[in-house]
Amino acid sequence: MIPRIVAEIDLAAIRQNITEIRTHVGLRVDVMPVVKADAYGHGAVEVAREALVAGAEWLGVASVAEGIELRKVFPGAAICIFSPFALDEAEDIAANRLIPFISDLESARALSRAAQRVRTGVRMHIEIDTGMGRNGVSVEGAARLAEHISRMPSVLITGILTHFSAAESDPVLTERQFALFLKARKEIEATDTTLPHLHCAASAAMLRYPLTRLNLVRPGLLTYGIVPAMPPEATVPALKPAMTVKTYIGLVRELPADSTISYGSTFVTSRPSRIAVIQAGYGDGYPRALSNKGSVLICGQRAKIVGRVCMDVTMVDVTDIPNAQVGGEVVLIGQQGDERIRVEEVANLISTTDHDITTRFTARVPRIYV
Repeated sequence: MIPRIVAEIDLAAIRQNITEIRTHVGLRVDVMPVVKADAYGHGAVEVAREALVAGAEWLGVASVAEGIELRKVFPGAAICIFSPFALDEAEDIAANRLIPFISDLESARALSRAAQRVRTGVRMHIEIDTGMGRNGVSVEGAARLAEHISRMPSVLITGILTHFSAAESDPVLTERQFALFLKARKEIEATDTTLPHLHCAASAAMLRYPLTRLNLVRPGLLTYGIVPAMPPEATVPALKPAMTVKTYIGLVRELPADSTISYGSTFVTSRPSRIAVIQAGYGDGYPRALSNKGSVLICGQRAKIVGRVCMDVTMVDVTDIPNAQVGGEVVLIGQQGDERIRVEEVANLISTTDHDITTRFTARVPRIYV
């Protein structure tokens, strides 16, 4: 049975991107590809495998469950848990040798107790809130938290981190956050806490602010060949988009002028038109917000979306693409001939983030690894 819609994942692109990131930051800086949310929709296990082969030293995920999934496949990998965890997950963290980011004393205590129960040790990184207002201990409370943790049995602080809130767009805020992080680092080290790993920079900061790379970077979008908004003077590695999303034409209709298209009749043909019905909709994760805005690639040409994107299908105008026929390939994201639709373009069209696009594609969209 032919799938209605597929996402092809180019594993060679993942390897190339990690290699390029490694070259860009230098050999003294470790690389932690972010593979949370099923590797931004690309497939966590498959992406993690390629990243490790390409020389990445770490893997970053959001949840304990994601960490356990990877631990089953990669017994020796250093796997960090970005998000806060439930206290009753502490034993799973200890048993699976995961490295959590810690913001509070109670979580550290739970880990200490769990580590003693399973007779192991737990490494952890303290997250410092320098302006994100999400996870993390305050700059003022960071050294005190580190002192408390250092007295607990079976746990060890091996790093500190922060996360920039506007590295793509606000250099003043980013520089202030970095300065606060360095202040917290100094105060923690004054407690005789050794900090082997220091990290602030995700994709945008890694490119725009070399000083923030320290000795570990956390590339998310860059791992997948997606480039966050950068000023023209920024140096960007030679990255390759890893995801191509394809479907096919299910029907082609000849409609007269003044025909209404899709729900709400938001599009009316201005001429006799050939309208192709393609096999993708918002039930697959293709954004409904692309209605009357986006385009797809057919026969190497752009075909505009007309009318509202439906749950299972979308209509596009192929009047000027005479070779468009039932069964023909349609590229939603990716390259066809000399034309390309990038994730960044789709995100900009609907005023969302690049991550939002690749993580939208649902279980109805099988991933094909090439």
